[in-house]
Amino acid sequence: MNYQLFIDQVGSPRLKKNFPLGQITTFQIGGPTDIYLPVTDRLELIKAVQTAGRLRLPYTVLGGGSNILVSDAGYRGIIIHNQTDNLTFTKIDSDRSLVTADSGVSLQRLAKLTLNKNLAGLEHFIAIPGTIG
Repeated sequence: MNYQLFIDQVGSPRLKKNFPLGQITTFQIGGPTDIYLPVTDRLELIKAVQTAGRLRLPYTVLGGGSNILVSDAGYRGIIIHNQTDNLTFTKIDSDRSLVTADSGVSLQRLAKLTLNKNLAGLEHFIAIPGTIG
């Protein structure tokens, strides 16, 4: 499969070819993917997904790598590694707050930060190694 048009259009210096997926999975197993692209903000994520879709290239969006097993043969396609991590807290009134989190935010990070702000309801996520995704 020819990925050069995707590489040219995305233009990220973080993009890697033949990247071993075992480096980013919880169980540290998995062969290489043809293209690996870590994305760190929402617009970069949208651009990567839209570009791969428009070019009809196989792709998968990967979160924290905690709920996946990858074959030693790897993945033929593009792995878009969602590392978006924007997290905001907005006080609505004396009893309520709004938490807004990107899909790449760690569940553990979110749970810890809400506890630190005396916000309840996410405590059970403190031990889960995934992302919001």
